[in-house]
Amino acid sequence: RTRLTIDRLAIADREGEWLVVRRVDVRWQAEAVLRRAVEVSEVTAASVDVLRRPTLAPQETRGGDLPVSVSIARFSAPLRIANAASTVGDLRYLADGALTLERDNGSTGKVALVSLAPQREALNANWVLKGNSTVDLDLRLTAEGGGLVGELLEASPDRPVLLTVKADGTPDSGMANAKLSIAQADAFVGDADWRDGAAG
Repeated sequence: RTRLTIDRLAIADREGEWLVVRRVDVRWQAEAVLRRAVEVSEVTAASVDVLRRPTLAPQETRGGDLPVSVSIARFSAPLRIANAASTVGDLRYLADGALTLERDNGSTGKVALVSLAPQREALNANWVLKGNSTVDLDLRLTAEGGGLVGELLEASPDRPVLLTVKADGTPDSGMANAKLSIAQADAFVGDADWRDGAAG
């Protein structure tokens, strides 16, 4: 097992840095690269700061397979969205999850994002996308006390929000449903199905 540490990692656009990650610790299997795979057992960071909303230039869509597969057994870090990236002040979360990216662009993952007081938001998402065989998504988002979700939905802090999304099938056919409730009243309920690439 190989250990890699990065003191500071930043992503910038034409206006400067908008994302800064500090004290990244990566534990991975170096010999897996010979099999065209990046196998990471754990990634942790002391802090992840979103300083502002990025200004990104349009990217040209590129097709084809990934050069290597990527597997991250676990990642975890505290996340801060700064006041400049949100109109509701600094938002702080704890993030935890796992991710696998296949060379054929398939992906499997899970993410848990839990906010710290006072906004009380939680996101749990699990997904499986396997080429031409499987589409599986299960997402649950809850929010109380405002926060980023309340800002996006223009919901006051005293109106709790619940969003659930489920999808199951293959790229050729399947079903999905979504439900959004605000203050325990349904704001949106929808179902959809697709067959042979066309929505039903």
